[in-house]
Amino acid sequence: MNLTKQTTYSISAIILVVIALFLFKSVFSTPDSLKKEAPIPVIETYRVQGGWGYSILVENKIIIKQDIIPAVQSNSPFQTKEDAQKTGEWVLKKILKKERPTINVFDLDSMHISFQKNKSVPE
Repeated sequence: MNLTKQTTYSISAIILVVIALFLFKSVFSTPDSLKKEAPIPVIETYRVQGGWGYSILVENKIIIKQDIIPAVQSNSPFQTKEDAQKTGEWVLKKILKKERPTINVFDLDSMHISFQKNKSVPE
């Protein structure tokens, strides 16, 4: 009989804990109707004089506009729409990983982006 009382108390305690957890979750969680989804960034490519550029937009607001290839001193636009798109995607991935959205020549090379490399000055 003593074992039955212990079992009953244990089952009652478990049920109370489950009910308490359910109540806690329902009181302190935000209903789905009030949850705001994170805005989805969009990459847009566009024509510029002599080539292509890209923008990254969030909720139709431009957060990055890149008319020239970053990290290259020649101030040249991207040669193809695909190059602009790839670079925009690279930058967006860095932003989403909470990294600085910088690009260097090594990044451009790894993405196979066409650009004119700076010629070294003869000594």
